[in-house]
Amino acid sequence: MPNMPNMTSLSTSQIPDEHQRISRPNIDELERPIDNPAIKTLLYPQESLPPIRHLPVETLSWIFILSVFSRDVDEWKKCRRHPMVFMISHVCRQWRTISLQCPELWSNLFPDSGVGTWSISYTRALLERSKQFPLTIVIKTREHRHHYSRYYELLVLALKHAERARVLHLDDHYGEDVAAKIVKRLSVISAPHLESFRFGLSRSLDIKHPLFQGSGVQKLRHLGLRYHGLESLPPLPSQLMTLDLDSPRTRITASEMLSVLSKLPYLEIISLCNCLLPESPPIDHPIRFNHLTSVSIADAVSNCVVMMENLIHTHSIKVSIKRLDRGVIPDWHQVNCLFETIGTPLNFQGDPGYLPLRTLSVKLTIPDRCVQGWVEVQHNPPRADVSPYLDIGLPAIPAKYTFHRRSNSWILRSCKLLQLRDVQVLHVSSEPFLPPESWLFAFEGAIQVHRLEIDQPGALGGFLKAVLTENEECGPDKLFPALKMMFIRQVDFDRKYRISDGVSSTLDVALLDFLKQRDSEGSRLEFLWMETCHFLPDEVFLVLLEHVDNAFWEGHDVRELGRGFYPEPIQRIPDSDEDYDSDQDWEDGWGEGLEGDE
Repeated sequence: MPNMPNMTSLSTSQIPDEHQRISRPNIDELERPIDNPAIKTLLYPQESLPPIRHLPVETLSWIFILSVFSRDVDEWKKCRRHPMVFMISHVCRQWRTISLQCPELWSNLFPDSGVGTWSISYTRALLERSKQFPLTIVIKTREHRHHYSRYYELLVLALKHAERARVLHLDDHYGEDVAAKIVKRLSVISAPHLESFRFGLSRSLDIKHPLFQGSGVQKLRHLGLRYHGLESLPPLPSQLMTLDLDSPRTRITASEMLSVLSKLPYLEIISLCNCLLPESPPIDHPIRFNHLTSVSIADAVSNCVVMMENLIHTHSIKVSIKRLDRGVIPDWHQVNCLFETIGTPLNFQGDPGYLPLRTLSVKLTIPDRCVQGWVEVQHNPPRADVSPYLDIGLPAIPAKYTFHRRSNSWILRSCKLLQLRDVQVLHVSSEPFLPPESWLFAFEGAIQVHRLEIDQPGALGGFLKAVLTENEECGPDKLFPALKMMFIRQVDFDRKYRISDGVSSTLDVALLDFLKQRDSEGSRLEFLWMETCHFLPDEVFLVLLEHVDNAFWEGHDVRELGRGFYPEPIQRIPDSDEDYDSDQDWEDGWGEGLEGDE
């Protein structure tokens, strides 16, 4: 064979590489007209953003300020050895120059002996570098008692500049001597920049002269007082937006409180805890608020009712009402500069133009066996157009307390405040037995309820007894004639109650009787949902679909599950022969109405 110098022998592994070498330029040439415009489009936004070192000084300053004042930064500051403002100012020469030229960046004072032995120097540096910019001074709970002398020195240093304060929060428990010195200092200074003031030093401290007598508090927008009343301050500006009063030494009547509120037309948040004299007489002094967004009242039953009947709002608001038992005051939690909004839209008055209450939720629970009860209104977060619902809770039952008749009266009276004819969704939760009289008295006007949600066996037992008892007082025609959907949660169906004619019956049998009754009357349920429930026999499942269109158990369609799907029975301690709605429950006041209010 003749020699062929131009021929090159290729191995099998080299052939694909050679093909790629030859074809790649040709393919790139074909794709370039399409790729180039697309690449330019993708690169344009990236190229339009300059590196952070090229950003304007004003932009960098705002980024630094937002970083220092961020809530996330404040929550995690204990994990860092140095404050964020010092970390920013030591990144590079440019950042240090910018940070030192921004007084607002250094205006956040949190005297805390826990930052180290250099904390006094740190506070002095903040005061110097903030120049004359209004300060945010928040003195939190003293956690390092072994550094008390340093903590006190920091406190004195910060209060020397209290006249510059835009935010001044003194939420701590000091000794009487220190508290008296703080009051003396605040009594003689002016507060021309003060916008947010929160003050709570000592329950026994008597403030004889108003604070800030120098020039008043004309710029004040957010006010929170604990242990002290409004007499400890100069006259409040009408532009006040937040008023939070907690357990003042001197309490006033509901009428006097309404008179004070009438002079503050721009209020957005009202929070009153143990501020009113007990058993305030009924009054008629309604006040209309155009900006109100949140109301929280913790007081005696009559005071709560009087206040809510006289606070008229022109739009939906947040509402939280807590019933205080004598001598029991909730813990007072520190809040941030803007304060915490409490509680949601509610229509107490039913006047034209009000948002009608569509969803009512009543919770009768025993949370952590602590004395507390509440009326809360909340929005459904995923949908802004969903109308609010109301939560009404009874006080709990710790070992040293028992239910009184007043407890049941309170929830019934609260329900009576509402325009229940507009309620379409009702949620009731009660572990103790809720008598049929309570159901009928509180909800007889809720004729538009089409969705009923029941949690806990006590609520379900009381409801079934109310609708299955055939007499003039308790009849099926008085409760929820428009009912189409029913949700049942956290119920053991083997519980026994005296439901019909005084005969003990388990909840599963009573539920089936209820469904049969609705079906025979032509008001058959369209939907039944059971979740976190136990002890429903197979034979009941097979009968369910004869009297309800759709039934679901733990998220599964009963029609598809069929016989034998029910899980193994849960082992439980055998119950006594005594029914759950025993005489003890009735003696505690659950069966009483408004006539037992004393």
